[in-house]
Amino acid sequence: MKFGRRRRRRRLPLLFLSAALSLFLPYQHVRAQIVDPPDTSPQTVQAPEACITPDSGIPPSVNQVKALILVGRLDEASRALDCIVITPENETDVRFLRGHIAEARGDFTTAIDEYREILLKRPNLTRVRLELARLLFLTKDDAASRHNFELVLGADIPQAVRDNVMRFLAAIRQRQTVQTELSLGIVPDSNINTATRQSEIILFDLPFRLSDDATQQSGVGASVRGAVMLRQPLTDEYGLEAGVGVQRIEHSGDRFDDMRVNAFAGLRRNYTDLDIGARAIFSHQWFGGMPISHSVGAELDVGGWIRPRLETRLFIGGEVRNYDESDFLDGFLVSISGLARYSLSPVSLADALIGVAREQTDDPGFSNTQPFIGARYFQALPMGISVSAGPLIGFRNFDEPIAAFGKTRRDVVLQFKTEIVLRKNVAFGFAPMFSYTYTYNRSNIDLFEYKRHLFELGLTKLF
Repeated sequence: MKFGRRRRRRRLPLLFLSAALSLFLPYQHVRAQIVDPPDTSPQTVQAPEACITPDSGIPPSVNQVKALILVGRLDEASRALDCIVITPENETDVRFLRGHIAEARGDFTTAIDEYREILLKRPNLTRVRLELARLLFLTKDDAASRHNFELVLGADIPQAVRDNVMRFLAAIRQRQTVQTELSLGIVPDSNINTATRQSEIILFDLPFRLSDDATQQSGVGASVRGAVMLRQPLTDEYGLEAGVGVQRIEHSGDRFDDMRVNAFAGLRRNYTDLDIGARAIFSHQWFGGMPISHSVGAELDVGGWIRPRLETRLFIGGEVRNYDESDFLDGFLVSISGLARYSLSPVSLADALIGVAREQTDDPGFSNTQPFIGARYFQALPMGISVSAGPLIGFRNFDEPIAAFGKTRRDVVLQFKTEIVLRKNVAFGFAPMFSYTYTYNRSNIDLFEYKRHLFELGLTKLF
């Protein structure tokens, strides 16, 4: 993670897993949320021939539909379900049964939509979230599946169910997959060039007026983010990982267009309770249509679930950087950081981040050490909204005075980010997302001090 004015880079069988998880679903905690199935002996199954009319007798019931599903009479169950008038009291059961019928027919997309509709209003229903996470796994939507399984781990679930969830999470790490991500957004930005508001600075004890491009500029841009990642198992323990990501923010004209390309390739070793990954990393950045910098390096990460609800991960990395114009910034960056994620409840997660980076440049006045710490809290709310928010604070302590300013630079970076997701599938499994990031880079040298308000409206699959 970097701070400052210059922006830089940075098998398990599926049927066995499905059956194993389903076997443990009807435990006592879940029964309190979904009505118990009725007696399914043949004589108790009475399929209605038509929907209720003023003189047609007894209407179909939720329990009757469940009984039809359990004996495999899906068409009758579907017709009976269509006859049930949805009320606030039975809406959850009706939607759950619709999803169950769709799943039994192999229509996973419809089933996923039904389970998500339930969680819009009742995000604490563990049984429904388990079903959603499992179907997302089966459709290889690994990021969303992992997110929902992590929330499940925050619930009071039996050890057998927890063990099966951990098997799903291990399978996500190990299996072959090609993941693609694409997001489009509108980005209002109060400081698109991360520049000072000062119009005049003092260099070598003389006043200099800054050009417009060197002072704070605001604007509204369009953002595009895309990524492709390949995970290919080589053996039961080793796997190949590779990926490339592109991010571009474009403004009117091209003076402040920002584009980054990142790529990586490496191996991952899976153990029972943890995994270790080693990869080569590459990055290139352009600003205003001109190349800014490129870097190459390596990164190691190790982590796993050390407690039933707690996942930790350690990152160690280093890279060599070269700048196309600012040769005095050429050098290298090494960093070490730790991330912890705790599943607080079926609807909430908490993250903590701590680390330090060391940047060495050809000009000693720009060499610096960067300790940082951050946190994030995630909450799924009943109104179909998920909210995450958290602060980040970092310091940049430079080694020597910068000749032009006659003093050693000291920066404090304060950042706060909040993100809101409307958990409603609007297109191809994407949900609307809004984020706001406030950044204040406080510096003892006016040129490097700035504030920034960054808004983004886009789409996400992580819900």
